Amino acid sequence: MGHLSIYALLIQEKECSILCVVITLVLGLVLLNRVVRDLRQLTMAAKKVGDGEPLPSLNIQRRDEIGQLAISFSEMEHNLRIDKLTAVFNRASLSANRRIAPAARTAP
Repeated sequence: MGHLSIYALLIQEKECSILCVVITLVLGLVLLNRVVRDLRQLTMAAKKVGDGEPLPSLNIQRRDEIGQLAISFSEMEHNLRIDKLTAVFNRASLSANRRIAPAARTAP
């Protein structure tokens, strides 16, 4: 092999390495963007729930930890809504009992 063919192989190897690095960076950025997008969506949903607003529809269809977090978050918000409704019912029952109790004590 001559010096020229070795030099050509080194250039080809260098170009291939640069191409692999570029492809890896592009794929990494695409994956990072997807993760960050879903985390931002969860963050905004958490803020809305914290402000007392209903949970917006979470369009996160993943089978990883972020998908599990989205499912758990939706379940938590659902349970909070049920607890809120139960609390309203319990307050109404307590109020009614307080009104009835004095009448029951004065009855013969």
